[in-house]
Amino acid sequence: NPAANTIGGIVAIPRATGETRALGFNGKMLVMGGGRVAPNPSSEVDVYDPVSNTWAVNSPVPMFTNARRNFPTDTDGTTRIWLAGGYEPSAPAADMEIFCAASGSPTPTATPAANDSDGDGFSNTLEQHVGTDPLRRCSWPPDVAEDGFTDISDLSSLTSNFGESVPPASVRKDIAPESAGDNFVDITDVSRAAGLFGLACADTDADGHPDDFDNCNTVPNPDQRDVNSNGIGDACDLGDSDGDGFSDELEYFVGTDTGARCPASPTHDAWPPDFNRDGSVDAFGDASTFFGNAPFDSLIPPVSPRYGIGPDPHDRSIDISDYRAIIDFLGAMCSSPPP
Repeated sequence: NPAANTIGGIVAIPRATGETRALGFNGKMLVMGGGRVAPNPSSEVDVYDPVSNTWAVNSPVPMFTNARRNFPTDTDGTTRIWLAGGYEPSAPAADMEIFCAASGSPTPTATPAANDSDGDGFSNTLEQHVGTDPLRRCSWPPDVAEDGFTDISDLSSLTSNFGESVPPASVRKDIAPESAGDNFVDITDVSRAAGLFGLACADTDADGHPDDFDNCNTVPNPDQRDVNSNGIGDACDLGDSDGDGFSDELEYFVGTDTGARCPASPTHDAWPPDFNRDGSVDAFGDASTFFGNAPFDSLIPPVSPRYGIGPDPHDRSIDISDYRAIIDFLGAMCSSPPP
C-alpha cells in the first residue's frame, strides 16, 4: 500500500507453484504457468483482482496452449500477452504464444530465425535450400504436404525417407539444420517439424484457416462461405451476389442469406431490412422491431449484429446510417429493385 507505506497480505493463490511469472494486465495480477508441483509444468493462469481481493482461474485470460516453466513473458498491459521459450516440460523450448484480448485465445507461432524475411521461423538460406519461398510465410519448410499446417501428414512424409541421403530423398525434406540442411533426412528434420506440430504457417484472423488458404484472411469466417464462388469469402466480398441492395460482406455480418433476395419461408432470414421475414419492409413489422432493439448511438455488441444494416460495408455501432437504411427501404418489396 504505497499511500500508507505498509505491506499486508492477500488471499492465498488457488495453487502452490514455482518457476512461474507474474505480470500486470488490465488492473489485475496474472500468475502464469510454472512448475515444481503437479502438474509440472502448468498452463494455468491465476488472476488476482486487488479490488475484490479474490482470485479467478483461467478467466478472463484463458490457460495458454503449451504448459511451461521458467519462461519470459510480457504484456502491453491491456490487450496482448507474450510467452516465449522456457521448459516444456524439461527440454528448452523455442516457441512463442501470443494472447490477444480481441480474439480471446492464445496463438502459438514459430520463433523467427536470423535472416528470416517472412518471419516463419526459417532462415532465407534454409528456405532457398529446400525450395520454399523466403518471402512468403505460408511457403513453409515444415509444411511438406503444403496444406498450411504442420501435422501428421508432414511427419509421415519425413519419416518415409528417414535415414536417406539427399538425393535420392527430396531436398524439400532436408529442413534442418538451419545453416542449410545437411543433405540427410534424419532426426534433426523430424524433430524440427515435430516441434511445430499442430501450428499453422499464419492465421491472421484465427479462424482455423491459414492465410494462404483463407478466402477472407482479415475476418474470422470458419465456414469459408463464398456464395458466388469468386474466390472471395462472403465475409470480405463487397459485391451484392443476390442483388438485394446489400453487399455479401454486410449480409455475412448481420447473418442474412447472401444468395437470396427474398425469404423462402417464415424462418428464412434473407434480406437485412426485413426483420419479420415476410418479403416487405413495413412500419409495424420491421421498423418497429428495428427501433425497439437498436437504440441510437449504441454499440454492437451488446446490440445484436442483426440490426447493423448500415453503412455498407458494416461498422459496429447503431447510428444514422442504420436508421437511414431502414427508412430508405420502407414500403419496398424484396423482389423490387433496391431504392
